[in-house]
Amino acid sequence: MRVRTRKLALTEGITAGVLFGTAAIFIRFLQNIDIFYIAFWRLIIACLSLAIILIVFRKSFNFNLVRKKLLILSFFLALHFIFFISAVKDTTILNATVLVNTTPIFSTFVSSFLFNSNHLASQS
Repeated sequence: MRVRTRKLALTEGITAGVLFGTAAIFIRFLQNIDIFYIAFWRLIIACLSLAIILIVFRKSFNFNLVRKKLLILSFFLALHFIFFISAVKDTTILNATVLVNTTPIFSTFVSSFLFNSNHLASQS
C-alpha cells in the first residue's frame, strides 16, 4: 500500500481547488450555451478523464460495488450541476459559489429532520 505524502496531498488539494474554483468562471464565459448542454459535457469530460486515469495507472474499478446506487447518485449529481450552472448564469459567481458551498449545512439540517424525526418526537 502506498503512503500518501504531504506533498502529494497538497498537490491534489491545490489542483482540486483550482478546478472547482474556476468552474464558475468558465460557465460564465459560456453564456450563450444551454445549461443542460454544459452539464452533460462537463460530466462526459470528467468520466473520460477518470477512465483514462484508471487505465494509465492500471487501477481496477469494481463496478458491482456502486451499481445499485449509481443511478440515484448520478441523478442527484446531474441536478447539482444543472442548479449550479443555472445559478452562475442567473446571479453573480460569488452568490452561486456561496450557495453551493453551503450544501453540507443544508444536508445536515435536512438529514436530521428526515432521519431523526422519530427520535425527536419520542423525547418530547
